[in-house]
Amino acid sequence: MGVSKIAAGFLVVVLLVLLLQASRSEFIEPRPPPAPGQECEGQPIVVNYPYQGGLLAPHACRVQCEDNVQRYIVYTNDMATQCDKPPSCLDWGEDKGVTCKPKEE
Repeated sequence: MGVSKIAAGFLVVVLLVLLLQASRSEFIEPRPPPAPGQECEGQPIVVNYPYQGGLLAPHACRVQCEDNVQRYIVYTNDMATQCDKPPSCLDWGEDKGVTCKPKEE
């Protein structure tokens, strides 16, 4: 009977700690969608395949995980999509089907 009371007390403490952490955690605001024709941000990543909409492989924005530099992907059909903001390295624009305007160079 003593062990079950200790176990129940432990579970109550764990539950309280989890509730406290959940109530104090910061929420990450979702990235707002870019305006139509918005210029891409950061440095270009030029890939050797066309953009055809939707999820594509490989994961081109992964270089952001290593150096925290904002980038965007430029495809062979002159379209571009924005990588997520560092420290994330997701192919955000590609995954969401949102294009941006490549910077003039």
